[in-house]
Amino acid sequence: MEKRILKCIAVDDERSGLKALLERINARNDLHLVWWGTDPTQVLQKVAEHSADLLFVDMQMEKLHGLELIEQLDGKLDIICCSAYDNYGPKLSPYDSMRFYLEKPYDATLFDRAVDRVFEMLELKKKATNGQLLQRFPKLTDEFGLILPGKENKMKLCFEEMDMFVPKSDSEQVELYSGNKRIVLNMTLSALNKALPPEFFIQVHRDCILSKRNILCLRRGNVLELRGVMGRTEQQVGRTYIDKVKNMFKNERKQFKGEV
Repeated sequence: MEKRILKCIAVDDERSGLKALLERINARNDLHLVWWGTDPTQVLQKVAEHSADLLFVDMQMEKLHGLELIEQLDGKLDIICCSAYDNYGPKLSPYDSMRFYLEKPYDATLFDRAVDRVFEMLELKKKATNGQLLQRFPKLTDEFGLILPGKENKMKLCFEEMDMFVPKSDSEQVELYSGNKRIVLNMTLSALNKALPPEFFIQVHRDCILSKRNILCLRRGNVLELRGVMGRTEQQVGRTYIDKVKNMFKNERKQFKGEV
């Protein structure tokens, strides 16, 4: 099956930043640049005009801040945030369209990972629409099957909505963080980890399981930079789990190279 080509738009009010961004976009054969510019006030019109799939947006722009654009376009297309600053994570976490937080100057590997994540999420949405997600969650689907305290009805959640799992002080319960929501699940973290599909989730600490789509990069000191979950933008990796985390990044790079 031929891979889909995404129509994308890029905006940065600094020409040097825009030039660097365009070079990375043009290096991909699955991205089609339909409009680019330094004036963010034109973006809404251009997105509608070209039926764009993906927006690369700078944050600190004089005419219109990137956050304002993201707020207006949330849910209309996928968005990759581009910034020289790393303090926007908590502010971006509420937006469903956010797929990646790219820091300047652009790293080729992280850029490719960001775009690959967009394709991954599009595929997940397609499978969700076709009713295929139930097959990817062995026992957490039919049963999902996680019964909330004090309720008899079972609660179904799409794994696309799950960001982070941490155990409560009572080890028989786990807190699920989904966007700005917190839900208590009646099961242990260990049992949950065995049931979650490893292609989408990874345990990084004895007290934390993360959705891979929310992991941006691994920094010095074995600290993961996150897309932003309930205001959290980083997570320490436990010594027991660091090799698994490093292998995850290594395997993702190999997978990308194999597709080119």
